[in-house]
Amino acid sequence: MKKLYLEFVRGSAAVFVLFYHLIGTLPNAGDSKKFAFGALGPYSVVMFFILSGCVINISQTRKHRSQKSFLIDRIVRIFPQFILGLLIGLLVTYIVGWTMPSTRELLGNFLMVSSLQGFIVKSINANSVVWSLSFEMFFYVIFLLTIGRRQKQMLKIWLALSLIAVPLCCFRTHIGVVDHCVLALAFSALWLIGYYVYEYRDSFYVDAYGAIISLGSLALLARIEIPWEPMNQAPVKYFLFAIGAIPFFRFCLQTQPVGRKLPVWTMVGWFVLVSAAFFVQAKSGLREKLVWCMLTPVLVLAYALISGTRAKQRVTAFISGLGAILGKYSYSLYIGHLPFLVFYAWFFPHNPIAYIVASLVTVAVACYVLESLVQKGVNAWVKKPGAKSATTAPAILPVTAELAEVPVEKR
Repeated sequence: MKKLYLEFVRGSAAVFVLFYHLIGTLPNAGDSKKFAFGALGPYSVVMFFILSGCVINISQTRKHRSQKSFLIDRIVRIFPQFILGLLIGLLVTYIVGWTMPSTRELLGNFLMVSSLQGFIVKSINANSVVWSLSFEMFFYVIFLLTIGRRQKQMLKIWLALSLIAVPLCCFRTHIGVVDHCVLALAFSALWLIGYYVYEYRDSFYVDAYGAIISLGSLALLARIEIPWEPMNQAPVKYFLFAIGAIPFFRFCLQTQPVGRKLPVWTMVGWFVLVSAAFFVQAKSGLREKLVWCMLTPVLVLAYALISGTRAKQRVTAFISGLGAILGKYSYSLYIGHLPFLVFYAWFFPHNPIAYIVASLVTVAVACYVLESLVQKGVNAWVKKPGAKSATTAPAILPVTAELAEVPVEKR
């Protein structure tokens, strides 16, 4: 049984990234994406990183895999759609007349060492989302190296190094490979937070109100400015965002309420602190600040009104049903959407409606082809009789791992 709340989160995050890029490449859109949607893209990726660590732990707990098996699983799940996403991006780059990447840049993208900053090589513009897959693979390689009898100790060492790297990113070395590794190591702190949320799931839990307050605080944390952090990388801010997301992800696990319950007043105090920081640091106008701060109380009130009614059951069923669909196609949506948006923005430069309709229809078809035809075919080929290995865990960003229900262990 899949954890459909987590499926819904990863599917929604993929949709948010789509919407962020849809607005960003909208013909004649100007700076409209920055008004209210500027945080959708970057912080959806942060959610992916947290989710990835969480569900990799779920997958490993459900069925422990050796280093070789883990590596094969990741490659089979990641690379088929990743390669196709890059090829489509290159085709669109050629069609719209953009400068084609050099041989070095092509090799770096295909080898998953690209980034938005271009520390080693820059991610191709027509499908720049591949940068996050490069970092995701970095997390997987480090995790693979920890698999063994001393994994817990090695994970703690990894966590300590990632926490050191978070502030270190604010003092860039300007050395390509070093910068890339330091930033990836800093982002791995987000992945490890997700990993440890599941690891310590029996130590604490939150109720629905705590989860709503946690989620509401994330909308504010994403808009708080930290002036001394460099452009296009905000590891300190992302780390604080991930800390604030812990109660929300613990609730989404939907395991038995074991351990200590986080009091609601603690969550309220956290929200008040974040709200105060938001009012002081955010560059938004007063009206926008009030709207974002009122979002959480409105959600709490709405939940209180429907709690115990049939409406709550309907909402829960809707989230579970939609999560099953969105979760299945989240990776194909994430890796395949941007090239088509770029193409249709070029093809319909003065017709936003045609751009939106054509983009959404094409992306929907591409998702089906990538996930239900290509990936299904690859999985069937790998699992065919006589194959040396098989993959069983559909994993990666944002389809990070098999979200299988894991029985609560007896204590």
